Amino acid sequence: METKTKIPFLTDTIKRLALINTLVFLALLILLNVFLISLIYYYINKNVDRRISHELENVLQTIKISKNYVAVIDSSELKEPDFNKMTSNPYFLQVYNFDNKILLRSKSVNKLKYFPIKKNITTDSLFFDSFNIYGTDYRCAYYPYFDSDRQKIAIVQIAVFQKDSEEIINKLIYFNIWIVLFFLLLVIVASIIAAKKTFRPINEIIETAQSINSANISKRIEIDAKPIDEIGRLRDTLNGLFNRIESYIIELRNFSNHLSHQLMNPLTAVLTEVEYLLKHERPTKEYIEALIKISHQNDTMIRLIKTLRVIVKSGKINNEPSVVFNLSKFLQNEVLQLFQDYNIKFLIEENLYVKGNADKFSMVFQNLIYNSIKYSPEGEGIIIKAAKTNDKIIIQVEDKGLGIIDSEKEKVFQKFYRSLDAENNGIKGFGLGLSLVKSIIDEYSGTIKISDNYPKGTIVQITLPFVELKD
Repeated sequence: METKTKIPFLTDTIKRLALINTLVFLALLILLNVFLISLIYYYINKNVDRRISHELENVLQTIKISKNYVAVIDSSELKEPDFNKMTSNPYFLQVYNFDNKILLRSKSVNKLKYFPIKKNITTDSLFFDSFNIYGTDYRCAYYPYFDSDRQKIAIVQIAVFQKDSEEIINKLIYFNIWIVLFFLLLVIVASIIAAKKTFRPINEIIETAQSINSANISKRIEIDAKPIDEIGRLRDTLNGLFNRIESYIIELRNFSNHLSHQLMNPLTAVLTEVEYLLKHERPTKEYIEALIKISHQNDTMIRLIKTLRVIVKSGKINNEPSVVFNLSKFLQNEVLQLFQDYNIKFLIEENLYVKGNADKFSMVFQNLIYNSIKYSPEGEGIIIKAAKTNDKIIIQVEDKGLGIIDSEKEKVFQKFYRSLDAENNGIKGFGLGLSLVKSIIDEYSGTIKISDNYPKGTIVQITLPFVELKD
């Protein structure tokens, strides 16, 4: 009894698909957050820089700087609380020369344990920088100050806490951690659901394919999908494969049945003769006659097996060497010699060349001619024609025998098929001759067809590629 394999809820394919979707989503989310944080950081700093620049302009209007000191013209600006106390948004002001001597420092700076100055400034324009001291972030502006002779004599430094941007970035990161976790869970669940829904028709196809066996070989996959869709193409491809397998199995069954029947006849005849000889002592003449009959049946089985070997090989890759030979001389010499005792007329055009195995073509013409002789009245003539038409060679075997009805003209090429007229008239045969002929002709890229020969009889026409020999 066939046991059904239990499919887990999460197969390796679904896990892999969910993992890929999750990693892709995570990568995109990280890139998006890096871009978003960088953009927010840029705009926050830009606003802070604008505020520092505005305050710097006010400070420069209230002081006058020389190389060794700073003169305060208007002290009202520097007396604001933001320069003297630790307010919510204090300013930290320092003015120093290029000997690193502090010329002016706001009281707010004194509230700090340490506040650095930037040495060796080479730029001639305002620039901004960020730094961290004892775990506190600062945003700072550096302004080179020039005297009336355009000599750079000092640096004006104003800094503020960068806590706003730091707080916003931290909140954004904290918020995004939860968002990422939530969406990761959502993507995993959605990927699993989407994957299972996507693979559902594939699983149905697998289950249907597994249920097809010799008992219900006619069963087919029925999935509602368009033929151009991947699922539809898979369905149609597998159904086509099952159709071919079914036809092969039916053909194999028929082949086995016919083969066993055809082999049983000569084997039974051989066994009958042996039993007859062994039952009583016989005269020498009867032994000889029995052995001749056994030899004849043995020849019949050998001929049958040889024919089957050629038919079975049809459709497979043929590694036998093919040579170009003169079909005209082959028909006029070898085939004519085999049937010189029969009323056969050969109408063969000269120098017809084909590519193939001469021994196999001998089997072709022997089967066709023997068929014509077997199905024709005794003494009735047979005509063999061969001529070149365009780039093809047309060969015809014409007789005036029983003929073949239209409904059987294709069936006679099937293995072991016997026409009704042959059966009714008691004409012996295996039903393999024309099947063998067609297999060989197909092997060499030819075609074969049967038509009526008016007023009676049959014409078997073979078309083969013509081989032109160049000097």
